[in-house]
Amino acid sequence: LEHLLSSMPWAFDQHDRPPRSRGIFVALACMATDCGDFMTLVEGEKVKRVEGLPVSEEDRECSRRAREVGTANYNSIKDRKLNGNA
Repeated sequence: LEHLLSSMPWAFDQHDRPPRSRGIFVALACMATDCGDFMTLVEGEKVKRVEGLPVSEEDRECSRRAREVGTANYNSIKDRKLNGNA
């Protein structure tokens, strides 16, 4: 899409250029970028489901207290499903 957008000034004269070409190609490029951002978001969520989130000392202390009391505390969605507690 970037190549199409940048080739328009080279292929057409200023007066012969299709009037909506620049807007169409810019809009298509923005949509392609949005698709890439969405894919990055989805893949990041998949990684978090498998690997979990980094655990700090404060989080470990909270987990220790939760185990003492008997409440569930999970680091990842995958752990929750494996334990059968939803």
